[in-house]
Amino acid sequence: MNAAPAGIDSRAVRPTRVWYLIAAIVAVVAIAVPVVLLVVSQLTAPKVEEINLGSDTKRMVAKEVKWLYATKPKGLVPPLCKVDGPADVHVKPLTSLDTTTYEGTTWYAVAQVTVDATGDYSIQCLSTMKGLRAGIGGEPAKQPGLLSGLVLKWVVPVVGVVAAAVVALVTFLRRRSHRAGMLAAASHGSWYDQQGGGQYPQHGQYPQGQYPQQGQYPQQGQYPQQGGQPPYGQQPPYGY
Repeated sequence: MNAAPAGIDSRAVRPTRVWYLIAAIVAVVAIAVPVVLLVVSQLTAPKVEEINLGSDTKRMVAKEVKWLYATKPKGLVPPLCKVDGPADVHVKPLTSLDTTTYEGTTWYAVAQVTVDATGDYSIQCLSTMKGLRAGIGGEPAKQPGLLSGLVLKWVVPVVGVVAAAVVALVTFLRRRSHRAGMLAAASHGSWYDQQGGGQYPQHGQYPQGQYPQQGQYPQQGQYPQQGGQPPYGQQPPYGY
C-alpha cells in the first residue's frame, strides 16, 4: 500500500484499497469462527451436579428430564446408576456419545431420568474404574458432528486466512502494475509536451502572410491564364 508517485492520484489506482479491507475482514471472520463456537458451547452448556459414587440424594422435579453423566474415558464402561424415591422413576440408557463441558470437565451423557413426582431421590452409582465420576444435569448442548467440527475448527480458519492472503497479494501486485503504467503514461506525456508536440496554434496566432480578404477572391473570368488557356467563361478564338 505504498503512496502513489507525485503527479498520480492514488484514488485512481486500481484495484482500490477496499480489497485490503475485504481481505482483513475475511481473515478476522475465519479466525473468529472457532472462538465463537467455543463461547457458544460454554454459554449453552448445562449445569452438571456431581454425584458421589456409592449413594447420594438429589432433588428432582416431576416430569422434568434429567441426564446422568459420567467422565467416561474412551473405551471404558460408564458407572451403573440406580434411582429410588417417593414416586416411580423412569431410566432410559443412551447409546449416543453426546457430551457437554462444564467448568472444564467433559461429561458423557449415559442415561435419561424422569420421575412422576417432585421430591428427593436417592441415586446410587457404582463403578470399578478408578477416577471415574458421575453427575446429573440438563440436556447436553447440540454439538456439530466430528467432520463438521473439524471443518469449523480447522479448515475454515486455515482456508480463510490463506484466501485473505491471496486477495491481499493479488491486490498489491495489480495496484503496483497499474501504478507503473500510469507513471509511464504521465512521463511520456510530459516528454511529448517538452518537445513541442501537441502545441497547436491558438486563436489569432496563425503565421502572418498575404491571405485573401473577404470579398477579394477572383471574379469569374479573371483567373490567371496557364498554358495558354483562355480565362474561365470565354470562348477560345477561331482556330485555337
